[in-house]
Amino acid sequence: MRSLSYNKKTRRTSRQTRRYISSLKPHERSHAQRESLVRGHWAVENKTHWRRDALLAEDRIRSRNPRVVTTLALIANDALFVLLHAAPFDPVPETIERLTRHPSMALALIRTNKPRLKPKE
Repeated sequence: MRSLSYNKKTRRTSRQTRRYISSLKPHERSHAQRESLVRGHWAVENKTHWRRDALLAEDRIRSRNPRVVTTLALIANDALFVLLHAAPFDPVPETIERLTRHPSMALALIRTNKPRLKPKE
């Protein structure tokens, strides 16, 4: 797949060619279908996994115990859900910082059925 990207800081455009490995045989899918599969994979990665890693440092977990990893992933999903719904118009890092400064607000969000923070003052 080829992509074109623009860097706002450097004001430069770059082109990249990416190669993907698949167990599919070339005749099993059209080029457009293979491209759609790749984009679908990265859409999930960018929406969920990236957020969990970047915001909640999930990749730093070193346990190999499946129960521990599964439990922590479920907690991370719940935490992300609460953070995204607590202040839907604020960036998540700001919400985390705000809740870190006010632990009682964090506890109230966990206890309520409809997590919402009051607008920033």
